[in-house]
Amino acid sequence: MTLRQIEKARYFLGAIESAQGLREMQALVGEMRAFYGNDFDLGLYVKVHNTVDSYTSEFNSLDKRALKGFIDGCLSKERNADTIFCILDLMAEGEVVERKETIYKFISKVYFSYSGKIHFNKSIETIATVPKEMIMMGQYPITQETALGLVNQLRLYANELCAPIVPSPSLGNTQEIHFQPQIRVDSHNETNIDITTVFENARQQAADEGLSDEQYKIIMEKLTELEELAKSKESKGKRWAKAKEFMKWLVEQGIQVAGILLPVLAQTIR
Repeated sequence: MTLRQIEKARYFLGAIESAQGLREMQALVGEMRAFYGNDFDLGLYVKVHNTVDSYTSEFNSLDKRALKGFIDGCLSKERNADTIFCILDLMAEGEVVERKETIYKFISKVYFSYSGKIHFNKSIETIATVPKEMIMMGQYPITQETALGLVNQLRLYANELCAPIVPSPSLGNTQEIHFQPQIRVDSHNETNIDITTVFENARQQAADEGLSDEQYKIIMEKLTELEELAKSKESKGKRWAKAKEFMKWLVEQGIQVAGILLPVLAQTIR
């Protein structure tokens, strides 16, 4: 599953829990059918009850159970679903912190939860590990931008966890994680085709996000830069050095921009 699919599944679980009555259930079922397409084919009471009075609370409960079972079935295919749910909760927390105290707590929570899994810069490590009194005395800058930068790093890590495990052709049964599905390491042509698809999807996502003209223009320019870098014959080390400069710019952007460009950045430095 992609991160977007997991985020949508999480949204649907909440919507299922809160939906009441025929009209709300009809709207929810329509939304799920539009998202899942032909994979969504459940026998639901809401399909055949066209009046509010005939759609009882018992039918509502049975339909909720069926819808939740469908979502649970989708999530069962993702080995890291529970971990990603925790990351999404943490990301949501980081997007709304405002006061210095809550930002500090968020930074500490992220650092101690994912240190060793995510590479944090020295300033984050320092803020999380020095005595709290030094932080509160203002010796270390703590801002919303710091928190949003960590949210972006969490999204990048969640995207990594969503990637399938595929056997490495050079290491027998050893498995390695890749950021995007169906990217083969033994075929240059197939890799180029899949990279092209990644960038096409990102451009389509940018077009669908309702961005301002200026934001859209900037994203298109950045995607072109990343695509040229991804398709270049430079070593992974050189690509990574350039990607770090890109990351410095990206952490200053909003969540909407980061959501489009972070998966592409991950593919570029792969």
